[in-house]
Amino acid sequence: MKRLITSLMLAFSLMCNTVYAGIVDSNTVLTSELQAVNQAHILAYLDDQQVQDKLVALGVSRDEAAKRIASLTPAELKSLNQQINNAPAGGVIDLIFSVLIVVAVLDILGVTDAYSFIEPI
Repeated sequence: MKRLITSLMLAFSLMCNTVYAGIVDSNTVLTSELQAVNQAHILAYLDDQQVQDKLVALGVSRDEAAKRIASLTPAELKSLNQQINNAPAGGVIDLIFSVLIVVAVLDILGVTDAYSFIEPI
């Protein structure tokens, strides 16, 4: 019995795979975290009632806008976030306009299909 248990333990220990971990540089981690923070900051504006009312008036649901924000590149997120931060107080209209422009550009490029009247390139 002792021999059987020893054999099984040896067999199971040989089946374990080796896992190799690499070093992740700080720049990679900071870039991904900054993108997540920028995206969360922009998505927080979608919870504002004025923004939701304007999106509904323009025929875009909150979920569609959130999907488009999720599909933005890090550079686009950074640019949009800077526009939001530089906007004056009560500049919700500018934010909405910026989001709608980004959505329209994505529609023109064929990434999304939010506006039925825009034909992709």
